[in-house]
Order: sequence, then structure tokens, then C-alpha cells
Amino acid sequence: MPKTPTKDEITRLQRAINWSYRQLKPFRENDAAAMKEYVGSHYSENGADKKVPFSLMELAISTYTQRLSGGKPRALFTSPHRQLQAQTAKLQRGTNHLLEEIDFHLTLPEIVQGAFFSMGIVKMGLDVRGKMEWNGFLHDVTQPFADSVTLDNWVHDMGATRWDKVQFCGDQYSLDLEDAKEIFQHGDKLKPLLYERGDQENKASSLSQGHTFNREDFREQTAVWDIWDPRENRIIVLAAGEGEEVDTTGEYIDCIDWNGPERGPYRLLRFNPIRGNIMPVPPVGLWRDLHDLANNVMRKLDRQARRQKTVYGVRPGGEPDGNTTMTANDGDMVKLIDPKNVSNLNFPGVDPQMLAFLIQLKNMASWLWGNLDALGGLSPQAETLGQDKLLTVSASQRLVRMQNITLDFTVDVIRGLSELLYTDPFMVLPQTKRYNNISVPVLWTPEDREADFMQYNMNVEPYSLQYRSPSERLETIRQTMIQIAAPFAQQMMAQGIDVDFEKLFTIIGDYTGLDEMKELMIYSNPRQVQEGPVRAMQSPVTNRINTRINRPGATSQGKDEAMINNLMGFGQQPAQAAQVSRPTG
Repeated sequence: MPKTPTKDEITRLQRAINWSYRQLKPFRENDAAAMKEYVGSHYSENGADKKVPFSLMELAISTYTQRLSGGKPRALFTSPHRQLQAQTAKLQRGTNHLLEEIDFHLTLPEIVQGAFFSMGIVKMGLDVRGKMEWNGFLHDVTQPFADSVTLDNWVHDMGATRWDKVQFCGDQYSLDLEDAKEIFQHGDKLKPLLYERGDQENKASSLSQGHTFNREDFREQTAVWDIWDPRENRIIVLAAGEGEEVDTTGEYIDCIDWNGPERGPYRLLRFNPIRGNIMPVPPVGLWRDLHDLANNVMRKLDRQARRQKTVYGVRPGGEPDGNTTMTANDGDMVKLIDPKNVSNLNFPGVDPQMLAFLIQLKNMASWLWGNLDALGGLSPQAETLGQDKLLTVSASQRLVRMQNITLDFTVDVIRGLSELLYTDPFMVLPQTKRYNNISVPVLWTPEDREADFMQYNMNVEPYSLQYRSPSERLETIRQTMIQIAAPFAQQMMAQGIDVDFEKLFTIIGDYTGLDEMKELMIYSNPRQVQEGPVRAMQSPVTNRINTRINRPGATSQGKDEAMINNLMGFGQQPAQAAQVSRPTG
């Protein structure tokens, strides 16, 4: 049984939560303001106040999020203890099944995106409250979960200088009032949410929800705070206040022992930590000024382009000449009383210097934000394929650092979910054991846990975290065929292993999108194992002719520099000026 907090402890906790939540207000407001720029002015009524025609922020966040969490995380468990390897394999299968069941591949990008705007927060736990499914249709009773928590619904001890020194942290969430009264010990104290005052501050959720004034719910809702107390290792449940977002009127509802991972139910993803502060500097906080400047310039160019026009003026008394020129076709020779009676007035459009400045801002954003052109594959960065591949691989050490941080965070979360799964006394997982071509269904029950979870000393490697495009997959297959299948063809045949070329060509057609590849191959005979000596997959005698063909090309940076020089009126060589019309690559 958890240690029930005293009335005095509850009062002090409520006041501490109230103060810390107020200290987090500037971070929430910056988060919401950046989200408005991210979604633009056409998302909803509460989107950006002005047009965002040049969304550098969206480009950067989408590129990095794809690089950091583009794949479906699958864990690879290894243990140094041979006697535990069988159970380690079962735990690996169970954990990967759990990650699929709770759609962790959808939750992780939300957390990574949150780390760009403020910090990513995940809440882990085990749903064992009540008999009904609650807190979202993806939550099954007695199943571990991992949910993304937004900064709007988050609070931690702002008086602490390090994360491991916080006295409390927790999140707010809403659930059906009827369910909450059955779940919690003092659920009868909970009251329905009222929407009479509307939002008092900007929130990220208000982008789509708008103001909550006079909002109507299908079922009555209530809101509670789950506050983790690290010292007592317990979760204290408080009712959300009725006045401000957090106030001291929230009553004590319940207290629950935390039986999960040692460091509690919450994990933080922070890309730019600041010493002596728990709150990091989010990448968006460093990108906003350049993003706003580029869009201000773009909006000014838009106004200039709209003002551009040509007007024809006629002197008083010269109306006949004006009518003659208006009715003449292109290239006609007409007779005018006085050609000076008609003149044209041109109102300038886009300022060349301003356009050159915008191009420079784009290049500066790519440079400051980690070479987005290379990371996003927007255009070749070098004039040869080999050089461009090298630049892409080593595009940004910032990306490497972010990948390492995200990897450590993901491993920590997966290890926590695995521990919740392993220590659950009621968890029974159906699994399949394979012996050659025979599959045998088995059950992994609590009786199969042979040791304490900490004794496994496992290494978790989410090997599929990063997104791999079809071309990258095809390249891996090609390298495997060249480096392994071809040299060891005879040994493979001796062990009864052969290459299914029909399947290989099917995969090539699928990954390249060339349906013609499937139609070119005619399979008149079934594949048979050949007897006798095996012929090499490549002739031992080959002739190779290397022909070097020089084709003029251009890079994205070179084209931009040539355009800037043209706009500024600088002299340049004809070959350099010609880059503007050349295709990149």
C-alpha cells in the first residue's frame, strides 16, 4: 500500500505545482506561437496571423523528423548470460509485439516533433485501473503504454536545476467523469469540466480546437493530474483546479504505488540542454528569427509583384492616336498624327536586390540548420554522384548528435516498456516457435520469468529506428548479392541454399516502381536444384571499358550564386552565368 500523503503535504504540493506551472508559461506561449508558424495561415482560424509563403521551419522539422524517427522501431535484445538467452528471445518477441500493438511508431514522431518546439515528453505505465478501457482507445487494460505528453499538460519542479533533482513532475489529462468516479478512491469528489471562461492563454491544442467557450461534450469530462513523487515513489492524483489552469483548489483524489522502471514513468527528449536548467533551448527557438525574416521579405516581394503594371498615357487631344494603337495588332504598322502623343509608364515589380537577399537567406538557413539541401535530398550538392553521396553522409554533425540523443531516448523507453511487460504478474503472450518449416504456438506466461529483470543485463538496439527508402533497401540487397551470395555460391548450394531469382526480380520491380521488370522475365520452367559443379555467377574473364563523358551541370548553390550576381548586376564569366539555365546534377 502506498504511503497516503497528509493534508499538509497535499497543500504544499498544490502550491508548488501552481508556482511551477506559472514559471512554464513563457515556454508554453513560445511553443504555441512557433506551432502557428509551422501550420501556416490556412490550417484553421487560429493559425498564423500572416501568410507563411516560405516555411523554412516546416521544411527543417519535416526533414529532421523523418531522419530521426522515420522507421518502425524494433528492438534487438542481447544478453551476456547464456542460460538466459532463451528467455531473452521471448522477451524480444513480446516487446516487439507490444510496440506494434500500441503503435509506438506513431507516438515517437510526435515526441521528436515536440523536442523541436520545446521538449519531447513520454509517459509510460500499465493500465490496471478498473475493468474498462480508458484514456484512449489504444489503451488496453493491463497492457503497458507509452503516450506523448504536450507542454500544455505538463508540469515539473522548476526550482530544480537538474532532472534527477526534481521533487515532483506530472501531467494533466481528461477522462469520462463516470469512469473516473469508479477508477479512483475519492472519485466522487471530481466535478465535470466547465467551459464558461474559455482559454486564458494560447495553447498548441487551440490551433484546431479554437476557444472552448460554451463547448459541449458527448459525455461529461473531468480532468486530473498524475504527479509522481520520486522520494516516495508514488503517484498522487489531484483534481484539476476550477479557476486557472492550475490552482490550489484541486482536491486529493488517490495515491498509487509506482511499480515500474526505477526512474519513474516520465522520460524527456531534449536536443539542446542548458546547464543549470531543466528546460532546453529548442531548435525552433533558434530558427524563428531567420524564418520570420525570410517570410517578411517574401511577403514584401509578393506586394511588389502585385504592384507591377504597365500603363499607357495619352496627351490631351491625342485620343485618336491612342485609339489607333489600342486596336492595332502585334507587329502592325499604323499611321499616327504624332507618335509622342502615346507613351507607356512602367511601375517596377520585384526588387532584384531584395530577391537576391531572399536567396541568400535560404542558403544561410540551410547552412545554419545543418545543410538541409543535403539532408532533405532537395538537390545535388556536388557535380558528381560520388561527391554528392559523401556530402550527404557527412552532411551535418548536428544530425548525428540528434540521432544519438534520439536513439538513447528510444532505447530507454523501450527498456522501460519491456520491464513493465516482464514484471506484469498477469501478462500472458501467445508466441510462435519455429523449427525449420514447422510453427508451434506457445504461451509466454509469468512462470517463464526465470530471473529478476535487472539480472538480464540486456543491451537494447532499436535497429529499425531510421527510415530506409526502397532505393536504400535495394542497394542493401545488391551489396549482399555481390559481396556474399556470389563469392559463396558453391558453399550455399552445398547447404541447400539457392537464390530465388523470380522473387529477386519481383522485389526489384516493386522497389523501383518499374512494373515492366516483372513483365520482361518469363518463367517457363520451375526452379530446380542443379547437380554437379556450380557455375560462378560472374564470368572469371571480363572486359571493362571506362569512358569519361563531361557534361556541364550545376549545383543548387552555384545556381543561386549565379542568380544573385545577375540580380546585383555583377560581371561574371559566361560559363558561370549559364549555370542558371542548367539542370542540377
